[in-house]
Amino acid sequence: MAYQVNGSRVEWNPTAARLRELTEQMPNASVTEFGNVAVKARVDSRSTRSTYLVEDSTNSRGQTITRAEYDRVAAIQDAHIAKSHMVVVDGYIGSDPQFRTRARLIMEAANANVAGMQKQLYYPAGADYDPATWEPDTTVIYTPNVEAPGYPNDRLIAVDLTSNITRVLNSDYFGESTSAGGKDEEGKFLRVPGTNPFFPRDMADMGNRMLELLDSHEVQAFVLNTGRIGGGDDHPGSKKVTIPCSSAIVQGIVEGTIEWAGDPEFGYEVAAAIPGVEDIEILQPRRLYARQGRMDEHEAMVARLKRERREFLSSFPGLDESLVKSLG
Repeated sequence: MAYQVNGSRVEWNPTAARLRELTEQMPNASVTEFGNVAVKARVDSRSTRSTYLVEDSTNSRGQTITRAEYDRVAAIQDAHIAKSHMVVVDGYIGSDPQFRTRARLIMEAANANVAGMQKQLYYPAGADYDPATWEPDTTVIYTPNVEAPGYPNDRLIAVDLTSNITRVLNSDYFGESTSAGGKDEEGKFLRVPGTNPFFPRDMADMGNRMLELLDSHEVQAFVLNTGRIGGGDDHPGSKKVTIPCSSAIVQGIVEGTIEWAGDPEFGYEVAAAIPGVEDIEILQPRRLYARQGRMDEHEAMVARLKRERREFLSSFPGLDESLVKSLG
């Protein structure tokens, strides 16, 4: 059964023009010289430290809260909604009728900019849309003006995978329930065995599911380094992967114009030629190390990475052994 929106006033699937009207009334909104509405949000990134899963709805290894705690927070949020002007945006995630997902965003009208942006992302609910009968598969409930004392920054994003409801308290950041990382993860080296962070389950489950998808579908996977090769900024022999290079690589992937060659260390394929990328060392960093006489350093780095990856993947009980063995 869908969550019942019991606001003091509820606007169902308002038009884009109406959502803009509400947005322009926000004290932190302004209209630019080009006629667009700009809103300065209080929260400008994903709040990873404030994100919790309800513990009995998943086997996640991440942060969890109990069902009782979730119900307590939900009651606080519902009480606020009961005395607030709310807007509801319904639509589809995906366009194929066979696979699309019914989605609902419930937002305080005082923060209508988020609803306005979300309306642009959903596919329309359709001509036969009736809010009284619309049963969403997933729901996000935003109350940016309700604090969650006791949680990081008095902010909480509570994800209940049993009801497929995400409750967002004290955040006006757009996309809170779907984005990942943010400033909490900035600069960190991310190593996971699967599809984290969009698959909130046990790490072994993620790795096995990713393997299943790769084995059962004609899926191509690409790894693109957008930083540097040959060392950090302070290394005189390193090279930066520039934006034009990155763009050319992405274009080559999309257009299928990349020539591939086998990599002797890791067994996967590396680019041998890409239109728009003239420096072969950007595509095959091993050549840079060889030219600079740093092959001992390169070989030691390869050995260390293989060892660390084997040790890391071996730490997840239930992970398919073929994944570990594939590292050589």
